Amino acid sequence: MSQRSKNNSISILLVEDSPDDVVLLERMLGKANTVQFELTQCSTLSSALTLLSKESFEIILLDLSLPDCKGLDTVIRTHASVPNVPIVVMSALGDEEVAVRALQEGAQDYMVKGQVDSALLIRAMRYAIERKQAEDALRKTHDDLELRVQERTTELMVANEQLLQEIEERRKVEESLLKALKEVKILRNKLREE
Repeated sequence: MSQRSKNNSISILLVEDSPDDVVLLERMLGKANTVQFELTQCSTLSSALTLLSKESFEIILLDLSLPDCKGLDTVIRTHASVPNVPIVVMSALGDEEVAVRALQEGAQDYMVKGQVDSALLIRAMRYAIERKQAEDALRKTHDDLELRVQERTTELMVANEQLLQEIEERRKVEESLLKALKEVKILRNKLREE
């Protein structure tokens, strides 16, 4: 759609089967002054998933009513295929329950067609990308901390096992010393008696 700019370009996969909606979204995106967009469009979910297995995109604009997939299943399947790519649902349905469920299934935002202008769409996409990056960073930090906790737990278990072995060895030495001391006392008493 827009000219490619290496520094200030956002790659979008638009999964939309309505040519009118595609043209409308292209016009909205074309109004952006601060960023350019590289738009790739698929009209079915299967073609989008095939493309996503070969290419990467910074964001997905996803319609819920496609020829080969309808409703929340589009979000579920897309998110399962590329969990690290933010998804903004673009739907004709203004159903709040569906919107909440879409967010629960992995979408970053839910927008109703006809109620979106250029500025809102662009802001929603940028925020979705930022939120997803923050989530990924948080998840990575969590995973790193979890790994450190596991490593530290292993180190502590090894140290604890060594300490228990050392305690057992000291106990045995102490028993030997007490036994030797007892024998010395017995010998001393025998010597006194003689």
